[in-house]
Amino acid sequence: MTYDALDIFRQALAFEDAAGALQDRLAGGPVNDTTPASQTISVSPTDLPKLCPQIVLDAFCIELYLKCIATIETGKTPRGHDLWSELFVPLTPESRRRITNHYKDVLAATSVPALNIEDALQQSAGAFESFRYLYERSLDRALVVFGGNGCHRREANDS
Repeated sequence: MTYDALDIFRQALAFEDAAGALQDRLAGGPVNDTTPASQTISVSPTDLPKLCPQIVLDAFCIELYLKCIATIETGKTPRGHDLWSELFVPLTPESRRRITNHYKDVLAATSVPALNIEDALQQSAGAFESFRYLYERSLDRALVVFGGNGCHRREANDS
């Protein structure tokens, strides 16, 4: 099925605004704009539920931006949530290059070191699904999620 790319873009913007508002509300928590992305943050089982909505919003807005680009390129809106294999990799080399360059530009404007976009998208590929229904699973691996100033590694510790 195909949807209007502008509608997808507008929804992505709305989710990005919501993620930013939530990030501002959670400022001072275990992860913030000054937390280096290369640093793994141990999140206690009691703090993790507070971070899940932001992680889900961050992952979903990235998903929507990638779907918007794919819709413009192909005339078809892709399905799925995997940021890397389902949404980024199928884009044209030109789109991937432009996204990568934008990502580098955004990170260059901050003092926060980060992973390259390939590693960031691969490591956060399933963040939307993994954190959406946290009660269904035990998370025991670090995931990379994008925040207002780049991506952050967040580790969910169940013990």
